[in-house]
Amino acid sequence: SSNSNVRLLITGDVSIASSGNNCVIEPGARAEIFMLSTTFNLRQYGIDNRNNSSASLIYFGTDANTDIRFGDACPFSGFILAPNAAVSIRLGVTAAASLEASGTIIGRTISSGKSVSFHADQALFGSPSR
Repeated sequence: SSNSNVRLLITGDVSIASSGNNCVIEPGARAEIFMLSTTFNLRQYGIDNRNNSSASLIYFGTDANTDIRFGDACPFSGFILAPNAAVSIRLGVTAAASLEASGTIIGRTISSGKSVSFHADQALFGSPSR
């Protein structure tokens, strides 16, 4: 278990095309990404959030951020707030028929290559008031 918190301020485009592993958020850790540039493209890779809450991955895209692409290497679990971005969760030809996703995605458009089973994570919104 990790208690690390990472905050990334990204000022240039991101495009990870080489073979390798996913980005991993270990249990107990949290990642916040602030994207100031146009493109965040992980191609066939994803962010493997090994926590039980999508609150462990927070992505903020500024007005300049217009393109976000995640691969299908692992289920998506996180919060994306990028109202000007076209958000794509791409399913490859070797992927399962559908992709599990949880959290919240706010973008200009949201698309996938195949079926996505999406679950809203209520932990992002705090406890319901009574």
